Amino acid sequence: MLCPQCQTELQVDKHPNGALWLCNQCSGVAVNLAVLRKQFQPQIVLDVWKQAYTSKKASRHCPSCCQHLHNFSCSVIDTTLYLDICKKCQIIWFDKGELDAFPKPVAQANALPPEVEQQLAQYKIQYEHEFQEQMERDENKLRYLADITRAIVYILTRIA
Repeated sequence: MLCPQCQTELQVDKHPNGALWLCNQCSGVAVNLAVLRKQFQPQIVLDVWKQAYTSKKASRHCPSCCQHLHNFSCSVIDTTLYLDICKKCQIIWFDKGELDAFPKPVAQANALPPEVEQQLAQYKIQYEHEFQEQMERDENKLRYLADITRAIVYILTRIA
């Protein structure tokens, strides 16, 4: 993926909430809307998406699909930002410093410690793996029963 600003190759920066695509040249950032929803206050992201529908075609191109980005202005708290968006890919391009203008969500009082979150994620993976194995065993049992049923029907039709 290339930077819409300076055409430099973007570098992926993986976070627990998803990947950001960074430009080391101009310090711009490409972020998918789904990642923004996880990273920032959901209502603010929704408001930005709504404001994006009043956008006009820009000269920059989407780093993912290469179609023209659309430029729009949006108000976030006390700041007006001029952002670029690809409505098809739902990627928003932030020039240097614009992403920092988004307010971070307040940490929840009942949030679990990272170690517990990690353990829960491991249990979920283990459960999904065991569930898949059980489904495969059940599927094999059903095939076996279907084969026996066909054999019985065949024998009964030969006797009659």
